[in-house]
Amino acid sequence: MKNAICALTRGYHSIEEYETLIKRNAYIFDNIYIKNPSIYDIILFHEGNITDDQQIYIQSRTSSMSIQFINVSEEFHESLNNKTGIFSKSLPQNQGFTFGYKCMCRFWSYGFLKYISDEYKYVIRIDEDCFIYDFPQNLCESLNDKDIYFHTGKVLHNFDESDNYAYGLKEFTNNFMDKNDIHNSVNFTSVPYTNFCIIKREYFKNCDLFKLWCKEIENEGGIFVSRWGDANIWGIYLSMTNIDKTNFIEDDRIKYYHGTHLMLIN
Repeated sequence: MKNAICALTRGYHSIEEYETLIKRNAYIFDNIYIKNPSIYDIILFHEGNITDDQQIYIQSRTSSMSIQFINVSEEFHESLNNKTGIFSKSLPQNQGFTFGYKCMCRFWSYGFLKYISDEYKYVIRIDEDCFIYDFPQNLCESLNDKDIYFHTGKVLHNFDESDNYAYGLKEFTNNFMDKNDIHNSVNFTSVPYTNFCIIKREYFKNCDLFKLWCKEIENEGGIFVSRWGDANIWGIYLSMTNIDKTNFIEDDRIKYYHGTHLMLIN
């Protein structure tokens, strides 16, 4: 069983600006990869703006851990922002979020799946600014044995929608559930902290309901219009389908530092 350790990283003008990414890679090598290199591949998705010379430099800084660079520039094309449904609503506050940031939310909500080969059991997302300190050696094997679809180091609570965050997603979800005869009680305010998470690729890539959910989110345009975030989209889906009660783990054994929020997790 192989697993893909992934990040969606940005391109920079100078090699010095890649130090955070290189530090992240070093922590992965020391605390995950070296323990069992045969079951992990390292993938860096990028917008097509990391030059060949920069890729060589990044690889040279962790030369014992081969890195695949995958160009996903089509996931950042301006044509993606061309839909507005009945639940999404453009608000002035949403202009504070860049187009690139919204593309990132879309990519990690569902766009990444088409770039992940069928050879991988789990997708391990570790963002550019996340430094992993502790990761159980046989974690992915254990998740597979327990049939876990989604794993996270932390769940955030009180993540309610507001006038400047995920506006309309609750109404969209209720409509989706009505149309698809889903009657579970949904927790809209608890979401996985998705800068680090582990996703069972084959389940979500092959699940018809998940594919329909993603298609309708895409058609609604709420990620771009109303800043629907990947954490909300995942948290609601996991709750709506009861995956959070049956095939989900919040695991405090995962310890890492998240640079954007200056937080130690666990």
